[in-house]
Amino acid sequence: MKGATYIYSQWEGYWERDSYNKLKEWLERYAIPKISIHTSGHASPGDLKKIVTAINPRKVVPIHTFFPERYGELFQNVEVHNDGEWWEV
Repeated sequence: MKGATYIYSQWEGYWERDSYNKLKEWLERYAIPKISIHTSGHASPGDLKKIVTAINPRKVVPIHTFFPERYGELFQNVEVHNDGEWWEV
């Protein structure tokens, strides 16, 4: 877990609830920092194209989608991962 970072992408109010206590303790035990990056709502394919064009990332990883396999129709640099799968960025 050396060099790991926990990315939290929900409303911060949820983080303050007791249901996250075990995770908070685990992150603290392993000295893993938490970074909050919250988004809400849904993006259309057109909006996704606009943001990917603007950012120009090395790869696009579909997250929170019912159709990750369709991202290849929009972008050439797609890297699909399963829920719960760890990968290096």
